[in-house]
Amino acid sequence: ESPSNVQAAGLMTSPVTLLPVPPNDYVSLLNIYSQKTLQIVDYPNKNRTGNAHAPMFSCSCTISGSVYGIGTGASLAAAKQAAAKQAFEKLKEE
Repeated sequence: ESPSNVQAAGLMTSPVTLLPVPPNDYVSLLNIYSQKTLQIVDYPNKNRTGNAHAPMFSCSCTISGSVYGIGTGASLAAAKQAAAKQAFEKLKEE
């Protein structure tokens, strides 16, 4: 066999390793939760308020259609992360 075939075979059979999720990345944690439980996690309501130089974003997190968290932040990513954190905390209580 040629070396390239051996390398290709090695690539196809190597185990899949997932990078560890940082403990404060709640969006990723909820994504893993949704895949394991087959529930839909979504962030349907995204709003921007405030002045152009100091915007404030808000976002809601729903799990299978029920609102589990609402977050705000200086960026859309921060608001989404805050909503996901609130939803994750609520899931841990259940």
